[in-house]
Amino acid sequence: MGALGAVQQGGASAQAGAYNAEMGWRNVGVTRQAARDKARQASREHYLRLGEMKANIGKSGGVGGSFLDVLGDTAAQMELERQNIIYEGSVKANLLAHGASLQESAGFSAQQGGYLRAAGELLRGNYDRPRAAGSNATGGNANYSTAGTDLT
Repeated sequence: MGALGAVQQGGASAQAGAYNAEMGWRNVGVTRQAARDKARQASREHYLRLGEMKANIGKSGGVGGSFLDVLGDTAAQMELERQNIIYEGSVKANLLAHGASLQESAGFSAQQGGYLRAAGELLRGNYDRPRAAGSNATGGNANYSTAGTDLT
């Protein structure tokens, strides 16, 4: 009964690990998609802001020099912000992927541990039975006959 319980417990732990890993992998996908969406939204906002800046520069009569420098610097900062959004999403997704992999490994280990505990229970049961029978038989040599044997 102990062996069966160990196998069942290992199987249940393996199922829990598999479920947790599946949820982790789903979170990886959701996190990556959220980072892409956030970066896309940032790009759209940057495009609109740069357009507004260009229009304001045109209204004010500025056409070169420092106006273009400001516009270029602003565009570079906006791209850096977009790249940081992607990077942060990637780091978070990689951490989630690592956690999901650990859950998969833990589930596999739990199942293997269940099998090993079951084997231990079976071996212990097989070891205890003969030892118990042997201790009864050898107490006072009750089951051994020495008739007709030369003991010298």
